[in-house]
Amino acid sequence: NLSDEQIKEVADKYVRHYFIDTIEMFGNAVSAAVYLDILLKWIEMSEFNYRINEDSQLDYTTYKFQFDLGLKFSQFMANIIRNTMESLGQTDTKVKITEHLVILRLPKSILWKAILFINEPNESRY
Repeated sequence: NLSDEQIKEVADKYVRHYFIDTIEMFGNAVSAAVYLDILLKWIEMSEFNYRINEDSQLDYTTYKFQFDLGLKFSQFMANIIRNTMESLGQTDTKVKITEHLVILRLPKSILWKAILFINEPNESRY
């Protein structure tokens, strides 16, 4: 059984070593908005449940990802998401977990960049 610290270390190594390769695949054009787009596509393809909560009065959007794979998996995914966002310069990201959920809170400024990226006609995006 892995400790919380070991889970964090595995996630850190994944982001530092394997995510770098992913960035290179995109020609160093990956941003927090692009990562969010990729993350949502992976969650949809994996058929995990998720919910997006937007409040026009707040300057952030909340994402709730329901993995239902236990606390350790939630910790792992939370660390992956947090470390990836931080490595992309997004330091005001908040990530919380429960046994079944990973809750991500992002500033709306990221979302506008993601919307512009998603709607931009560019076949070499992936």
